Amino acid sequence: MYLDGHECEDVVTCWKAFLDHWAEYEKWMVTYDKHGLANASPAGFEVPGGHFWLVLVTHDESTVCANDRCKTRWTHNRNPNPRVQR
Repeated sequence: MYLDGHECEDVVTCWKAFLDHWAEYEKWMVTYDKHGLANASPAGFEVPGGHFWLVLVTHDESTVCANDRCKTRWTHNRNPNPRVQR
């Protein structure tokens, strides 16, 4: 979720660095098509006992704001005054 600031120079620099790292990691990633079949099986990198591949695991729903503006909340019996929501 982006609110003001995602185009700031420091944020853009950080994202470019992230994408450079991502490009390196992709060399070791197994990729799949929309049917779940492997498109490519990279050689991976060697670890004791064989090779290691990276598999990207994602989630298709955002929970960034899942609890924003909730009207109910749990509180402790000794402190029944929840903080004020602005």
